[in-house]
Amino acid sequence: MEQLNYSLLDTAANENGSDGFSAREIRSAFLRFFVSIFRAYDKFVPSKNSDKGFDRVGFMKESNHLNSECHEYMSFLLTSQMFERFIEERVVNENDPEIRFFNESINAKMNRSAKSGLLPGRKKEVSVRATRKKNI
Repeated sequence: MEQLNYSLLDTAANENGSDGFSAREIRSAFLRFFVSIFRAYDKFVPSKNSDKGFDRVGFMKESNHLNSECHEYMSFLLTSQMFERFIEERVVNENDPEIRFFNESINAKMNRSAKSGLLPGRKKEVSVRATRKKNI
């Protein structure tokens, strides 16, 4: 097995490595994927004072943008510790920079999407940061 000569956490070393992978492009691909599948998640997040959790059933019912073949994967993902932790963070601190960036990335996608049905003047505001793919 080949030994790495750099830290995997060192993004500068991972950008133009001999392995052909770019850490930035991989992060960008994952962001696009999660933005696409969770674009309507915000409607199903409980309020801060609510005893209820994320409305998984409601989310799945309204996820007609998802192919039915991926519903099993989505059911698994929605019950994962990772997703539960994300929702907890979203409820407790929705102004966290990472949460805001994700939400603004969703807004930017919806503003670009012809299928979103947003009428002129109804587009959601996004920061410049969320519109720049290179800053992921």
